[in-house]
Amino acid sequence: MYALFFVLLIDPLSCLSAGFWLSFSALVVILLTVQSQLSASVSNDVTAVLVNESPHTDVFGSFTAKCLLFWAIQWRLSLCLGVLQAIFFGGITLHSFWINLLLVPWFSLVVIPVMMVTLLIWSGLSLFNINASAVFFLFDGSLWPVNELLTLSDQFIGRWIVLPDSVIAALVLALFGGYCLYKVTSRAWMGALSLMLLPLSFQLFVWLFPPKTVLWSVHVLDVGQGLAVVIEKSGHALLYDTGAAYGNNFSYAKRVVIPFLERKGIRQLDYLILSHGDNDHAGGAKVMVDHFPQTKVMADIVDVEGEGCRPKQIQWQGLVINVLGPLLAMKGNNGSCVIKVIDKDHSVLLTGDIERRTEKSLLQRVVNLHSTLLIAPHHGSLTSSSMGFVQAVSPMLTIFPAGLNNRWGFPKPEVVSRYVQQGSQVVTTGIAGQVSVFFNRGEWQLATYRQDFAPFWYNRLFGFGEVSKAE
Repeated sequence: MYALFFVLLIDPLSCLSAGFWLSFSALVVILLTVQSQLSASVSNDVTAVLVNESPHTDVFGSFTAKCLLFWAIQWRLSLCLGVLQAIFFGGITLHSFWINLLLVPWFSLVVIPVMMVTLLIWSGLSLFNINASAVFFLFDGSLWPVNELLTLSDQFIGRWIVLPDSVIAALVLALFGGYCLYKVTSRAWMGALSLMLLPLSFQLFVWLFPPKTVLWSVHVLDVGQGLAVVIEKSGHALLYDTGAAYGNNFSYAKRVVIPFLERKGIRQLDYLILSHGDNDHAGGAKVMVDHFPQTKVMADIVDVEGEGCRPKQIQWQGLVINVLGPLLAMKGNNGSCVIKVIDKDHSVLLTGDIERRTEKSLLQRVVNLHSTLLIAPHHGSLTSSSMGFVQAVSPMLTIFPAGLNNRWGFPKPEVVSRYVQQGSQVVTTGIAGQVSVFFNRGEWQLATYRQDFAPFWYNRLFGFGEVSKAE
């Protein structure tokens, strides 16, 4: 408690870090386990005295008792911290238990003592201006088995299992319910608490037998100044664009899109549609194809294999995907693949970076452009969203995929004004974060990351006034 007090006094925001909760939760588990063992030993001693037997004078004196205590601490740590790990990082590993069984004694008996001795030797010799940095090789040597073990375990099956949010919530509820069931003795309470185990059973059933549903959703992910849209239905997904990639190691596909799909429990991406070849739209194409090798790719990009974006109609999960163009493959913004996703009540229009010329072409050859939801063309640029196009689409909701304070000033105020005057709600990903729209029969619902999914004060610093409505 003293440590907790001083940590929060010095750094109040440390409670927002995963390390804070993992460290202090581990201490809680250890102390509660030791306390329960002490209580049990004291209870046994009292019983022994009452029956005129000799009490046990040393609670943890024997080697067997110490091993049993160590075992009790380890399995409790693995269980409780595994759930915390799932909450913070979206997955669990099957190897933490046996690795901890090896590494906890190693750190306690070897690494930490060697570290302290090394530090004392280095400090002492430094007082006499003697370069003693070589002694740290001793400490490095104590960590060599740790690195080797972690490298080896990374090759094992089950090294990391991604869990959807719904499964994580069910696990937390089941863990708490199991602990309460262990503590209570009343049959009535046991029956009531057993209900807390049902969500996990339900999640297992859903995983084995995915249900068909009329509910579907569109998620415009926050990938900075770029575009990545996930359309989700019945555990399946379609991805329109991937966001950008920078250098050899970073891509929004790897850092945002794939983690989002995993947290949703989506194991297979049915379609990957790339509007055009600009980095902010197709930079993560290779990452997505490598991660989902069975996905069907639709693109006019030369270095990406897949079918072209010629006008066609696709039936997918009870939805109709109308590919509206372009009529001929072409480079640049006006060659963007335009699709319209339709059910019997709603429609979503995705336009890539089309500009006025392509908008005019769509107006001439497409009978009905009206859509419930529009992903605004070209991030809200002045080169797009002509008045005729805005009036023809007449969306109830317009989402601008534009990064916060981007250097182009997207979306342009004049463009936003056109949609608002037409009676549309408007929202920008750079301000609101991820934007999700849920469709269910004749209804639709809007939710944003900073206002709905994670409405904490530090996420809402940029979240005021991000949704504009028509007067």
